[in-house]
Amino acid sequence: MRTLIAALLLIASPAFARVVVFWQDNFPTVASQPIARTALVQALDGLDPIFASIDGLRDPATLAAADLLVLPNGSAVPTDAWSVIQQYLRAGGNLLVIGGQALRVR
Repeated sequence: MRTLIAALLLIASPAFARVVVFWQDNFPTVASQPIARTALVQALDGLDPIFASIDGLRDPATLAAADLLVLPNGSAVPTDAWSVIQQYLRAGGNLLVIGGQALRVR
């Protein structure tokens, strides 16, 4: 899984891309297996990802310069930050949902 994520990011993003990963301790994973934060750190090695909590995602500045937002919780989506995520996507932002069905459960 780590190799697949890294390969997708290298193909889709230049080395200077800014990657934001949603990470909230105890956030549920739905329709997928949970991914350890250490696995994400290893998969994104060299990209210097920013790990943002729900509070971080609520701040539009967190995604303002992001090239990629990663949601690693399968079908679960952080609804408290949904309006900012929508704005980011509507402005042309990129989204990687790991596992589950994208944006199905909020």
